[in-house]
Amino acid sequence: MSQTTVNEYRARDIQGQVHNLSEAVTDVRVVDSATNIVPGYAVIKGTADNEVSLPAAAFTQDNFQGIAVWSGQAREKALLTGINTYEDDSDIPILIDGVIAVTLGGTVSKGGIAFFVHTAGGASAQYTWRADIDTNKASETPAEFLEGGSSGDIVRVRLRMGAGLGSRLT
Repeated sequence: MSQTTVNEYRARDIQGQVHNLSEAVTDVRVVDSATNIVPGYAVIKGTADNEVSLPAAAFTQDNFQGIAVWSGQAREKALLTGINTYEDDSDIPILIDGVIAVTLGGTVSKGGIAFFVHTAGGASAQYTWRADIDTNKASETPAEFLEGGSSGDIVRVRLRMGAGLGSRLT
């Protein structure tokens, strides 16, 4: 009788996972968005100072607030999918400084500046990360890719809110 071996593949990271929690700077805000926010998505300033929402158009450093963090407090989008969301008026942890895993919408290189795709219709899927503005469908963030990858890959980025747009984050 022959034996069949099945290798189980597990991704190294999940979208919105923070790395090295002892060095990460996080905050808790309130979701101000009709569209649920998924961990790993960029968030911008909401109506009030303590609120955040998903960007629906180009945003600037003044509006950018951080990246949504995966947490057991998020509501499961679908049973056992591992995809959790934060609904309107719920608390949401966001990363302000540190390393977090995000999903790519295009090919990126290690060390490149991370852009968040806020608008559908470009070369990359909405709410993914890429290496350029994608014909004005993505906005630059103060984050850099810590590794390269292709569309659909989950990679780590280093976010430094004090770095400002356009600066190298080394």
